Amino acid sequence: MAQSLGAVELLAIKNNMNREIKFRAWDIENEDFVYKEQIYYWEKTFFKYPRYIVQQFTGLKDKNGVDIYEGDIIQKYCGVLLKTKTENPQIIEWYQENCCFGISGYMQITKFDCLALEVIGNIYQNTELLK
Repeated sequence: MAQSLGAVELLAIKNNMNREIKFRAWDIENEDFVYKEQIYYWEKTFFKYPRYIVQQFTGLKDKNGVDIYEGDIIQKYCGVLLKTKTENPQIIEWYQENCCFGISGYMQITKFDCLALEVIGNIYQNTELLK
C-alpha cells in the first residue's frame, strides 16, 4: 500500500521544482563567458564541443543579489553588519557524492549562507584572487 505525502513533503517538492535552472559556458578560445540568452542552439553547441566548459547556476544569489554559479570565487563575511572578511576567497564547486554545491570542499551552501557571501570573480578570469 502506497504511503501518501504530508503537507510538509509536498511543500518541499513544490519548492524544489521552482528552482531556476540556468547555465553559462566558458569559451576557451575567446576567453569569455557565453550565457544561454546569447545563443540560439545552446544544447547543441555547448555540450557537444570541448571548446566550452559548462557551469550551472546554483539557484542562489549572493548578498548583493548576484547569481552564484559553479566556478565562482566568493568572499565570506561575518559580524553584525557582515562587513568583516572571514577568510581567503573560496570556490563554488559541485560535489557529485553529496549532490550539492559547496564551498571549496567543506560546506554545502544554503540560502541562509548566501547572506554572508559575495561573488568577487570566477576561476577563469580572476585566478589572482586565489593566491
